[in-house]
Amino acid sequence: MGKAARRSPSFGPQRWRIGLNVAVQLLVLACLLLMVNYLGLTRYQRWDLSRYNRYSLSELTRRLLGSLKKDVNIYVLYSSRDEIPGGQILFDDVRNLLKEYEIAAKRKVRVETVDLYDDVTKAKLLQDRFRFGSEKDLIIIEYQSRHKTVRVQDLAEFAPEGLFGATPQVRAFRGEQVLTSAVLALVENKQLLLGVVTGHGEPDALNGAELKRFKAMAEQQSIRFEEVNLASSNRSPGDYRALLIIGPRNDFSPQELGVLRAYWNSQGRLLVLLNPRSRTPLLNEFLNSCGIRADEDLVVTKIRTGIQEEGLTLDVYGRFAGDAPFLKSLSQATGYFPAGTTSLSLDAVKARAAGLRGTAVLRPAFPNYWGEKDDFLQTGTDPAFDEGRDLQPPLVFGWALEKGGIPDQRIQAGSSRMLVVGNADFLNDSTLNRATADADFAMLSLNWLTDREQLLGIPPKRTRFYFLDFSAGQLDRILFLVVLAVPAAAGLAGMLIYMVRRR
Repeated sequence: MGKAARRSPSFGPQRWRIGLNVAVQLLVLACLLLMVNYLGLTRYQRWDLSRYNRYSLSELTRRLLGSLKKDVNIYVLYSSRDEIPGGQILFDDVRNLLKEYEIAAKRKVRVETVDLYDDVTKAKLLQDRFRFGSEKDLIIIEYQSRHKTVRVQDLAEFAPEGLFGATPQVRAFRGEQVLTSAVLALVENKQLLLGVVTGHGEPDALNGAELKRFKAMAEQQSIRFEEVNLASSNRSPGDYRALLIIGPRNDFSPQELGVLRAYWNSQGRLLVLLNPRSRTPLLNEFLNSCGIRADEDLVVTKIRTGIQEEGLTLDVYGRFAGDAPFLKSLSQATGYFPAGTTSLSLDAVKARAAGLRGTAVLRPAFPNYWGEKDDFLQTGTDPAFDEGRDLQPPLVFGWALEKGGIPDQRIQAGSSRMLVVGNADFLNDSTLNRATADADFAMLSLNWLTDREQLLGIPPKRTRFYFLDFSAGQLDRILFLVVLAVPAAAGLAGMLIYMVRRR
């Protein structure tokens, strides 16, 4: 009988070494994976791959979110069954932007989305808590015991409505601008007091219907208005961060102008919106002493109303100049200034003598506007451009003045500031709801007058549209290719395949 073959043990020393080596390798691999995941969790880098960096946060927003001491709760209340301007695209932008807020704040910002129809219980609790009534499509920002409410529609700038009531397109997304302003106001927890001058037929900025939206936008920026009568006020004008003169119908008295001049010379801040349909010679004289001359005209142009008919319009489409640092985010944007505008001129000699720096901020957007000197509203005549009397383009109807301080807005120093515009009707609710650029201009102006330069550096993210410009011949060729050539080629190929298979 042959010698039986020796069997090696199942777990000999060599196999133990191999098994131990594999186990060590797996352990090392697991440690490497844990290390990589830990580094990815704590030291990651994010890139915004969206077109035009639509969701990249500004340095101001990052600093603000990184300095939060308490949690910020953000509730997005939307209605899935109702359609709003911007639609789902706007909500996607809001959702992506708020996700960036959560990441930048390092868990100090918590976002919750609530559908008013699908989550009725949660919506009712929030409604009882924040008292927003029957409004829909809101963003509620809560910090400690304070909160602010923002309409989703206010986060976008819309193009004019299309035909047959088509949903208007989003022309610019300004979500970061609005949301960061709201968070900053909640964190600072202080209101700026601005005086609204009364007693000259100005619109009611506190309780009137004309300026209701303007007041609401200012309150979102933690700005509170208070009426002030320069002739009989118990408060000193110096108690206000700025004074607003909005469309006076009657002139100021010498006593009031003395108070106004003293306020201006003591590093005062003035917003002066003129009413071109009224005569205010003493107020104009005060402006003239600062180098600004009201030309006492009406900026008009003629528009085509029919095939061979033209009509005169007092509505002015104005272009914001980027020369003023606080308007860089609106550079070359177009605003709407209805119902009458007067042009303004700068007397450079007087301005230099008074130590003032003047910057043009508003010009008519088109070159066919002129300054009509005749009072055609009273006479009822049809005006035409009269060379030598009327003012020819280019015209300016908005100036920013500053006395003292330093031109670099990054360095805040004491100075007097004044913004003069030859139109006051652009602040009306109907205009602000129609032209978002006007609303931006109003808020940027208030921020500049109140030294809140940190809120000026967040521009809206503009949506770029691309158009294919084809000539008539190119359109004919495209029509031929799409309607005839391509179907004919497909049919011919089918016939050839059929004939080949029949053989």
